[in-house]
Amino acid sequence: MSPELAAEPEAVTSQERRSIVEVIERYGLALADEPIPVAESVSNRNFAVPTSDGPRFVRFHAKSRSRERLELNLAASDFAALQGIPVAAALIDTKDRWLRAGGGRLQPTDRPTKSG
Repeated sequence: MSPELAAEPEAVTSQERRSIVEVIERYGLALADEPIPVAESVSNRNFAVPTSDGPRFVRFHAKSRSRERLELNLAASDFAALQGIPVAAALIDTKDRWLRAGGGRLQPTDRPTKSG
Protein backbone atom coordinates (compact mmCIF):
# COMPACT_ATOMS: atom_id res chain seq x y z
CA MET A 1 0.00 0.00 0.00
CA SER A 2 1.38 3.41 -0.84
CA PRO A 3 2.05 5.73 2.13
CA GLU A 4 -0.35 8.41 0.87
CA LEU A 5 -3.26 5.93 1.00
CA ALA A 6 -2.47 4.98 4.59
CA ALA A 7 -2.83 8.58 5.80
CA GLU A 8 -5.72 9.64 7.99
CA PRO A 9 -8.60 11.20 6.04
CA GLU A 10 -9.16 14.94 6.25
CA ALA A 11 -11.58 16.00 8.98
CA VAL A 12 -15.20 16.66 8.05
CA THR A 13 -15.59 20.33 7.15
CA SER A 14 -18.52 22.36 8.43
CA GLN A 15 -19.85 22.62 4.84
CA GLU A 16 -19.65 18.83 4.38
CA ARG A 17 -21.45 18.30 7.69
CA ARG A 18 -24.23 20.71 6.66
CA SER A 19 -24.53 18.93 3.29
CA ILE A 20 -24.68 15.52 4.98
CA VAL A 21 -27.42 16.70 7.35
CA GLU A 22 -29.35 18.17 4.41
CA VAL A 23 -29.04 14.91 2.46
CA ILE A 24 -30.16 12.59 5.26
CA GLU A 25 -33.06 14.86 6.21
CA ARG A 26 -34.44 14.26 2.71
CA TYR A 27 -34.80 10.62 3.77
CA GLY A 28 -36.54 11.49 7.04
CA LEU A 29 -33.38 10.74 9.03
CA ALA A 30 -31.50 12.67 11.70
CA LEU A 31 -27.81 12.67 12.49
CA ALA A 32 -27.22 10.44 15.54
CA ASP A 33 -23.51 11.21 15.88
CA GLU A 34 -20.79 12.93 13.90
CA PRO A 35 -20.03 11.73 10.33
CA ILE A 36 -16.78 9.80 10.01
CA PRO A 37 -14.65 10.28 6.89
CA VAL A 38 -13.73 6.96 5.27
CA ALA A 39 -9.97 6.43 5.04
CA GLU A 40 -8.32 5.76 1.70
CA SER A 41 -11.00 7.45 -0.40
CA VAL A 42 -9.09 8.29 -3.56
CA SER A 43 -11.19 10.60 -5.74
CA ASN A 44 -14.42 11.04 -3.76
CA ARG A 45 -15.20 12.10 -0.20
CA ASN A 46 -16.91 9.20 1.57
CA PHE A 47 -18.52 9.23 5.00
CA ALA A 48 -19.91 6.70 7.46
CA VAL A 49 -22.94 8.52 8.84
CA PRO A 50 -24.68 7.35 12.02
CA THR A 51 -28.38 8.19 11.67
CA SER A 52 -31.57 7.80 13.66
CA ASP A 53 -32.27 4.64 11.62
CA GLY A 54 -28.82 3.07 11.62
CA PRO A 55 -25.66 3.66 9.61
CA ARG A 56 -25.65 5.18 6.15
CA PHE A 57 -22.91 5.79 3.61
CA VAL A 58 -22.76 9.20 1.96
CA ARG A 59 -20.44 9.95 -0.93
CA PHE A 60 -19.58 13.32 -2.42
CA HIS A 61 -18.42 12.48 -5.91
CA ALA A 62 -15.55 14.31 -7.51
CA LYS A 63 -16.78 17.46 -9.24
CA SER A 64 -15.76 15.97 -12.59
CA ARG A 65 -18.26 13.07 -12.30
CA SER A 66 -21.25 13.39 -14.59
CA ARG A 67 -24.79 12.26 -13.85
CA GLU A 68 -24.50 9.79 -16.75
CA ARG A 69 -21.43 8.17 -15.22
CA LEU A 70 -23.17 7.80 -11.86
CA GLU A 71 -26.25 6.29 -13.52
CA LEU A 72 -23.97 3.75 -15.23
CA ASN A 73 -22.44 2.92 -11.83
CA LEU A 74 -25.93 2.38 -10.40
CA ALA A 75 -26.84 0.11 -13.31
CA ALA A 76 -23.66 -1.91 -12.70
CA SER A 77 -24.54 -2.21 -8.99
CA ASP A 78 -28.07 -3.35 -9.89
CA PHE A 79 -26.61 -5.98 -12.23
CA ALA A 80 -24.19 -7.17 -9.53
CA ALA A 81 -27.08 -7.48 -7.06
CA LEU A 82 -29.02 -9.61 -9.56
CA GLN A 83 -25.98 -11.91 -9.73
CA GLY A 84 -26.06 -12.35 -5.94
CA ILE A 85 -23.21 -9.97 -5.16
CA PRO A 86 -23.93 -7.89 -2.03
CA VAL A 87 -24.10 -4.19 -2.87
CA ALA A 88 -25.30 -1.11 -1.01
CA ALA A 89 -28.70 -0.22 -2.42
CA ALA A 90 -29.29 3.40 -3.34
CA LEU A 91 -31.94 5.02 -1.18
CA ILE A 92 -34.84 6.92 -2.73
CA ASP A 93 -35.68 10.23 -1.07
CA THR A 94 -39.11 11.74 -0.45
CA LYS A 95 -39.06 13.23 -3.97
CA ASP A 96 -38.28 9.84 -5.58
CA ARG A 97 -34.60 10.68 -6.21
CA TRP A 98 -31.56 8.54 -5.48
CA LEU A 99 -29.09 11.27 -6.41
CA ARG A 100 -29.05 14.95 -5.60
CA ALA A 101 -26.76 17.87 -6.25
CA GLY A 102 -25.39 19.89 -3.37
CA GLY A 103 -22.26 21.78 -2.53
CA GLY A 104 -21.20 21.61 -6.16
CA ARG A 105 -21.15 17.80 -6.15
CA LEU A 106 -23.52 14.92 -6.82
CA GLN A 107 -24.48 13.04 -3.64
CA PRO A 108 -25.97 9.54 -3.62
CA THR A 109 -26.94 7.96 -0.31
CA ASP A 110 -26.79 4.21 0.35
CA ARG A 111 -27.88 1.82 3.08
CA PRO A 112 -24.94 -0.49 3.91
CA THR A 113 -25.46 -4.17 3.27
CA LYS A 114 -25.44 -6.52 6.23
CA SER A 115 -22.48 -8.85 6.30
CA GLY A 116 -22.51 -12.38 7.59
